Amino acid sequence: MGILRALDLAVDKLLRWSVIGCVVGCFLVLALGVIGRIFTVVNQSASPEFIEILFTWGTFLGTALLWRERALLRVDFLLYMLPPTPAWILKIVIELGMLTFTALMVYYGWDFATAITEYTPFLLVNKVYWYLSIPVSGAIMMVYSLVALYERLRFPFVDVAKEGKQQEII
Repeated sequence: MGILRALDLAVDKLLRWSVIGCVVGCFLVLALGVIGRIFTVVNQSASPEFIEILFTWGTFLGTALLWRERALLRVDFLLYMLPPTPAWILKIVIELGMLTFTALMVYYGWDFATAITEYTPFLLVNKVYWYLSIPVSGAIMMVYSLVALYERLRFPFVDVAKEGKQQEII
């Protein structure tokens, strides 16, 4: 197995377990909040802050995972209606659009995250750690967009990874 394939599998596992950890973390914090209200034992002042950061990172890392798997919802009936060459050109245009989106996400996400001066009310932590999820996940998505674009250009009329795991909507 090549180094890039091993790296891809490692990123896949990291993303999957990060999303699972964020979802389980949100569940645990919410469960502790319910238990704390019943027994009034647990201080719940910081729970919204923990839920915010877990939800934010889980959402953006989950999107990066779906991007990696090419499992995001898309409407592709036009691609099936076109002959192979125009369909390939349209696929390249779509990949370039996706790459542009991720580049903007990284650039403006970093700009936004580093400009944050807001602190959480209870923990007094700078919210930059919340907003860094935007450029981090955008960078992961950008790498996978570059790989997809490279494969489209290298193998022009072969369906790269069978177009991912898209679900047909009829």
